[in-house]
Amino acid sequence: PTQYLEQHMMWDDIAILARYLLMLSFNNCLDVARHLPYLFHSVTFLVCSGSLSMRASTHGLVINIIHSLCTCTKPSFSEETQRVLRLSLDEFSLPKFYLLFGISKVKSAAVTAFRSSCRHPNDRWLGNERVSQAPPADRERLALPSLEVITDALLEIMEACMRDIPECDWLQTWTSLAKSFAFCYNPALQPRALIVFGCISKSITDQDVKQLLRILVKALESFNDIILLEALVMCLTRLQPLLRPESPIHKALFWIAISVLQLDESTLYAAGLALLEQNLHTLNSQQLFDKQNIADVMMATREPLEWHFKQLDHAVGLSFKSNFHFALVGHLLKGFRHPTPTTVSRTSRILTMLLGIIAKPQRRDKFEVTPESVAYLTALVCLSEEVRSRCHVKHTLPRVDVAGGDPSAAGAATGGTQPGSAGGNGGNVRRQKSWDMLDQSAIQYARQSHKVQQHQERGSRSSVSNESNVLLDPEVLPDSSTQALVLTVLATLVKYTTDETETRVLYQYLAEGSVVFPKVFPVIHSLLDQKVNNVLSVSNDQIVLASVQSIIQNMLASEDASQQPLHFLQSCGFGGLWRFAGPFTKYNMMVESSELFVNCLEAMVETCLPVEETAPMPPSPRPYNLSSSLSSLTLGSPTDKGSSSN
Repeated sequence: PTQYLEQHMMWDDIAILARYLLMLSFNNCLDVARHLPYLFHSVTFLVCSGSLSMRASTHGLVINIIHSLCTCTKPSFSEETQRVLRLSLDEFSLPKFYLLFGISKVKSAAVTAFRSSCRHPNDRWLGNERVSQAPPADRERLALPSLEVITDALLEIMEACMRDIPECDWLQTWTSLAKSFAFCYNPALQPRALIVFGCISKSITDQDVKQLLRILVKALESFNDIILLEALVMCLTRLQPLLRPESPIHKALFWIAISVLQLDESTLYAAGLALLEQNLHTLNSQQLFDKQNIADVMMATREPLEWHFKQLDHAVGLSFKSNFHFALVGHLLKGFRHPTPTTVSRTSRILTMLLGIIAKPQRRDKFEVTPESVAYLTALVCLSEEVRSRCHVKHTLPRVDVAGGDPSAAGAATGGTQPGSAGGNGGNVRRQKSWDMLDQSAIQYARQSHKVQQHQERGSRSSVSNESNVLLDPEVLPDSSTQALVLTVLATLVKYTTDETETRVLYQYLAEGSVVFPKVFPVIHSLLDQKVNNVLSVSNDQIVLASVQSIIQNMLASEDASQQPLHFLQSCGFGGLWRFAGPFTKYNMMVESSELFVNCLEAMVETCLPVEETAPMPPSPRPYNLSSSLSSLTLGSPTDKGSSSN
């Protein structure tokens, strides 16, 4: 097998045969009613492969197949099916599908498909389709999510037609073809087959999923094919809803998704996040969290493999055993730094879903601040207006004029909107360059406010309302480690954000934190140091400057700062929280994480996922049958490693 289909020794022959199919398709000579599964199977393997002419040919083949279905008389299709086919014909002619087929730069796919090589002297793929090395870097490659879109569109066409044909086995045939390739090692075709298999399957057994997990183990061991890893995770995402509800694999997939996030690779992170969202949605729809806390459910699931998971937690610096909710949030915060908007929005969606899940057992309002919900609320506070309105800042800190020490200036940090007078002394604040310049009267005022604060906070919270539901409340969060983690999440978000609105909100809450959590606030000094200096140097935002001034005053006024050890977060098991939540870089711990993931996943598959008594084990635990033969290119491949009786 070769890395790319175009590098295979038979690629020239494949390209010629594909052109023959295109020619035959013009006069409806393909007998689509008999060969539709094989045609769709071939299309999913050829799409976005080869030269521009070859790609246009593949697109033309799909168009002509749909034309043939529209015009054929046997079988005959209903008016509704005809409508679906016509809509599909229009859809595949849109620029969106030109992009998916790798022909976004051509004006007419039909014309491009029949251009001769002499008209394209710079395109070396036209004269001789096969190349010995990887294709040029600027050539459009097929993204696996794009193949999902194409496959879903083809599946819609097939299912619409099948409704008018009694006992039609098209989908069963196509699924069998995709499955045989999905379970067979082939770098060029296996990832595509996995995507198709996940998209078109209508049922799945535990044994099939276990076999996919074994393939995942082998792929992680070498860790040299990110595309295969991505395809496996995407396939598992599509297959999970098809698993029987009582399958133990459901809960195991939660930890598999978390471990994929820990690999710290942007493509895999996006796939892992989608798997996590599907997993939570599936388990939630099974009402698993109606009476049980998600932390209890998931921690019980991993208990037999706690030794392995403890190593994974230690490697990333986020301890689920110490605090499940903040560890989960720590993994999700990285999603805000992902380059793909879809992944960023999915991150917010998952955090919001988790708010609803953790509120279920106690029948609470999901915005009520509790030790369990505060992690998710803190992560969402800079993005969600609803969270800010329901979990506000309690105190209005008087902003002191640093030049004259006048404590009667406008308030600085409030939970809602800032007064227009907050910028009244803007010139003085903007010139503030050093913490040493703070007026002593301001420091003294801050010290006094701390003493008053201790008495004010002793009142009991009789009921939860918009007024009493404060995000940073020492009564609700009495534990110092929880307080420190809340502040660290806020400081981590402000450290990496580039959005002005988010920065403004975060500094307001941090200013509040410096008042209500003075004993633990020094834990995040090092995280804020550089950012605060930068704000004082270049920021013109009066609200941010006022909040920063309050933070500095309270930091200097805190007499217990020296009592906070620098390794406080490490002692809580969260020494990696701020680091892991940062942007994706080339310098990560993928290799170490993948090795630990392999050991954990292998133990999980072989010991914690029991074998069904009625389902025989596959003949070999290794699905990687290395072979350079053309068996993996044969449409009717007899090799079906995933076969199992139901």
